[in-house]
Amino acid sequence: MNTLIEQVKTEIAYLGYSQSTCKSYCEHLLKLSHYFNKPLDLITDDELNIF
Repeated sequence: MNTLIEQVKTEIAYLGYSQSTCKSYCEHLLKLSHYFNKPLDLITDDELNIF
């Protein structure tokens, strides 16, 4: 799995957010990665604005 998504999972757990929040955030990050067909760390600010 993407290391950025793992970092998000760690941060969410540290902040005490619910499992459903973690699942939702991670699913949206995966959708973003699949939409641009590239890793999250290679997605630019302009691409985020397009999304």
